[in-house]
Amino acid sequence: MSAELVLAVLVIDEMQAPDFAAAHRAVEAIESADVLEPDFFDECDPDEAAGLRRIRHRLHLDLRELQRALMSWRDVAEFMVRGALIYASGGMSYGDSPTETFSLISRLRAVRGVLAAACFEEIEAEAI
Repeated sequence: MSAELVLAVLVIDEMQAPDFAAAHRAVEAIESADVLEPDFFDECDPDEAAGLRRIRHRLHLDLRELQRALMSWRDVAEFMVRGALIYASGGMSYGDSPTETFSLISRLRAVRGVLAAACFEEIEAEAI
């Protein structure tokens, strides 16, 4: 098995700040159909009320950790391109997550609307 460079990237207009309060509100509004990739939430079935509650709880924790990571640049590169602020996290991987921040972004991306509510444009994780 060979290693690949994998990146999780978030893009936001340079004149805008992430709106984490709106993202937390979006988490509270998610329905089971909004969970696009339930495999990111171990043993939580979004079709069951208890499972959806656990997913929401995990997403709230992830949003708090993402906010801390962006403020401290933990596992994150930040740069400007054509009027956009870009946050990227990742690295070489043999199949596991290269950084904790990569995992946070991936789980948040696994649910429709949460990162968009925070004003991020999403760029898909790509193997390069």
